[in-house]
Amino acid sequence: MVSGLVVVGGLLVVYLRSSGGSVPPPKASSTSSSTSTPGGGGATGATGPTGPTGPTGGTGVGPSGATGTTTTAGATTSFATIAAKLHSGENISFDAQYLADTSTGTQSVEYAASPPRSYLFRSSQPSGAVYELIGNSGGSYACRQLAHTTNWTCLLLPAPAGSAYKAFTQTYTGAYWYKQMESLAAAATVAGVQYTTSTMQVAGQTLDCISYNPKASSGGEVCVTSSGVLGYVHDVSAGTTYRLTHFSSTAAQSLFQTPAGAQVTGTT
Repeated sequence: MVSGLVVVGGLLVVYLRSSGGSVPPPKASSTSSSTSTPGGGGATGATGPTGPTGPTGGTGVGPSGATGTTTTAGATTSFATIAAKLHSGENISFDAQYLADTSTGTQSVEYAASPPRSYLFRSSQPSGAVYELIGNSGGSYACRQLAHTTNWTCLLLPAPAGSAYKAFTQTYTGAYWYKQMESLAAAATVAGVQYTTSTMQVAGQTLDCISYNPKASSGGEVCVTSSGVLGYVHDVSAGTTYRLTHFSSTAAQSLFQTPAGAQVTGTT
């Protein structure tokens, strides 16, 4: 995740720098590994022997076995299945909390939604500072609390800035990864794609997962809950990994309001 400082209207509104720690990758279960090849679908090969479990240090996830399938149709279908589940979660209310690991450290993140307008993105830093981006029918707000003992300050953002800030949070949404999965499904029809499907248990949820291009800089893994909410992501190119730590299928409306007692400035 990009970290840094943004000043709007004289108020520091975003500072998403993290430090220290790492996110242990969840262990997958019931995996199958495949490689797609361009052209027509090939025949399914014999099931290969189970390979050794890969290393779990850092943010990597090691393979746990493989089968001999080499079908383009299989890759396209696998990516499309994950994409469809992510797409189904775009219009539901939920409250999800994640542990996010970046190249500079770890932070706790909460993302909640109540379509069509309301959302919350909250980043809690090891220093005790908390930053929020909030959207509701009244507009978009950027809020911060530098320590637990200090007051909240919020800025009501102009509409263009509100849209830009919401875009900043999109890697925690199914909508973002839905588009990525659709792109990979399309790519699988014309080029070889190595992929592995699996399931894993995280935060009491059973996730359906697909990992892809494990030896490439464009590789990664995406997992989704049965309701279509993002459950686990490992993005090699961005150097980020985050996993679900708590999930609720409902989101309290208070999440989408500025914190109690906050000093709110900005245009109306």
